[in-house]
Order: sequence, then structure tokens, then C-alpha cells
Amino acid sequence: MSVIEVSIDTSGVDDALKSLKGIEKAIPKVLESSMNTTLKAMKPATIEIVRQTYTIQKSEVAKHLNIRDRATLSKPSVSLVSTGRPRSALKFHHRKNTQPGRKGGRPAFLMVKRGEGGHLSGDGSHSTAFVATMGSGRKSLFQRTGKIAGSEVKAYAASRKNVSRYNSRQKREVISQVWSPGVTQMLRNRVTKEEVQNHFSKLFMKNFDEEVSKILKEHGG
Repeated sequence: MSVIEVSIDTSGVDDALKSLKGIEKAIPKVLESSMNTTLKAMKPATIEIVRQTYTIQKSEVAKHLNIRDRATLSKPSVSLVSTGRPRSALKFHHRKNTQPGRKGGRPAFLMVKRGEGGHLSGDGSHSTAFVATMGSGRKSLFQRTGKIAGSEVKAYAASRKNVSRYNSRQKREVISQVWSPGVTQMLRNRVTKEEVQNHFSKLFMKNFDEEVSKILKEHGG
């Protein structure tokens, strides 16, 4: 589990509160309503901000993200609590390989960050990345990464039973599972974190201005 603090900029509050002169008793309600409205939008908006950079499935982010703590004017920050290790590459945008193991075959395509995808290939002689079903029944993305030699081959094959059929052509090839960033890593991305903070600072002030206008209207302001 990882906890990331997100600060909400409330520096514009003081000037707006001056318009409530004479009805100061409404200030706590205005602040509470503004903050609560902002917090309700925080999880779904954070998910969308993450997905602006990463192609991860929406449900995968939601499953590993929670909002902890209640922001107040004296403590205008909340904690984003994320769980989960690096994710299977299949949770991101991908396309399966064609003609696996054959010369001219096209390796699997993977795009973790938007605009930065590509085919996973090695020496270009055959399709080096492919989607396979493991012994557990779960599909994953694998890539041929090199060779091992001599007596290690038998031990290696025994430890990789779930993908052994893909080694039938070249027994010495090493195959490894392809992993991609977890939700925690994505939230720690500098651009993503800054975008989250900026978004919620603007959203809080928008909600705050709306609450002030509502109170002023109720009091004939």
C-alpha cells in the first residue's frame, strides 16, 4: 500500500469570504459543502486523469485506488491510497501477435503510455512477443528474451511448465512475462500528480464560488 498526499490550493478563499460580511455564520456551511462536493468527485476524476497518460483499463485503477482522510480548510489535503503491484501488460492497450514463432510473424503490440506504444520485438527474425494462457487459465503477455545453455535447460523448462509448449522449436530460449506499472507508480508520475493537484484546486474554487453565490442569493445579496 502506498499513500500519496494531494494538496488543494485554497489561497483564493479569503477574498471571496469578504463578500459574506454580515452573514459570517454561513461561512462554515459554505466551506464544508465546497470541500465535500470536491471530495465526491475526487476518485472518478483521478481515474480519468491517470488514463489521460496511461492506457490502463478504468476498472483496474478503480480497484486499486481509495481516498483517505477528509480535507478541511485548516488541512486542505487528502491522501490517495493505492495498492497493487506492477500490472499485467494485458491490462493496457495491446494487440496479439500474428503467426507466433514464424519468420515474418508480427510480435504483440503494447502501448502503456499514450502515444508511446510499439511492437515488442527482438532480432526481427520471428515474432518475439506473444499472448499465451498460463496454467492458471489466465492470459498474459510473454517475450522471448535470450537463451540459456547446457544443463540449465532442463531445470528451466521444468520451472516454466505453463509456457513450455512455446519452447518446442527452440528449447534454449528464455521466455519472461511482460509487466507494466502499478497504480502506485502511475500516481507518482510527476505529470499525473501535478495534474491531479491542479484539477482539484480549480474544482474546489469553482464549488466554493457556487456555494458563496447560493448563500448570497438566499440572503438577497
